[in-house]
Amino acid sequence: RPRDWSSDVCSSDLDVILRYGGDPVRSIGHLMRLLGRSQPDERVILRVRRMKGARDEDVAATLGEAPD
Repeated sequence: RPRDWSSDVCSSDLDVILRYGGDPVRSIGHLMRLLGRSQPDERVILRVRRMKGARDEDVAATLGEAPD
């Protein structure tokens, strides 16, 4: 079960995923659909907006498999 970390962080500390691979991310639901179509060990480039520095950067990510 996920831990509720909402009281531990400030919204200015959060990063926002703008692109997943070549696809723009329109919502959290859209991001979840993109993730659902991906395979374990697939490598993707994420375009991330770093809120703390107000800058965008590309981040390479390798997907893992969720434990049962």
